[in-house]
Amino acid sequence: MKKTIFLLFLFLIFSNYKLLKKPPAGERFVYKLQFYKIIDKRLITQEDSTNIYYRGNTIIYEKPYHYLTKSGLTTKDTLAKELKARYLISDRAGSFGIWFDSLTEKVYRRVNVDSFKNNDFLVKLGLHNLKHYVLASSEPGNTPGSFVEKYAVKDKPDDSYFDTTCFYFSRKSNLRYAMDAEFEKIKKAKLYKEVLIYNPAWNAVIHDTVPRREFILELKEIPESKRVQEVMDKYLAIKNQ
Repeated sequence: MKKTIFLLFLFLIFSNYKLLKKPPAGERFVYKLQFYKIIDKRLITQEDSTNIYYRGNTIIYEKPYHYLTKSGLTTKDTLAKELKARYLISDRAGSFGIWFDSLTEKVYRRVNVDSFKNNDFLVKLGLHNLKHYVLASSEPGNTPGSFVEKYAVKDKPDDSYFDTTCFYFSRKSNLRYAMDAEFEKIKKAKLYKEVLIYNPAWNAVIHDTVPRREFILELKEIPESKRVQEVMDKYLAIKNQ
């Protein structure tokens, strides 16, 4: 009898292994924002990303960036892009973290975590004040347990409010970073993507129509990076001083 119960227990574990899946080693927050330059009537796109890694109660934010270097010492020098990164490390409940400009940098400084997240769009942009919006549709997503909610604006207190907002949720996601913890609690699902749309609109200043613009914010799973341990070693060395 005991053997039968044990075999049944093993069967349940292996048949439901997906439910026991560990959270990803890291997550990447990506944003793509479109702006319209009125001066030269040009649509520009701003893109950036932040990698987020977890080690126990410690969070590591990695900010990749391209560093331009010269190749050669003549007037015909060419610029080459080199991918580098800056780091912010903090305890999960901490208000301040340690900032490094690079892994080889020995000098560090204390940085307010909330200020960093605000500057990097890692927190909500005030987009979920839904009293100014009405639910237009709610549909199943492309993966099991996912769904998409689309909201249309019903009144605009000012021009910063989007015309349409699309929120992508998953009830089976293992992502840990919260784009909006309060919103996720209400929906009982992980918010992993937002698409925020400005419709074309007439602008009285330039006497022309400003084209459609999108803000896209998304969380994605990424594998562990070998740089994480180096960052942790630097952080622990500072904490233990």
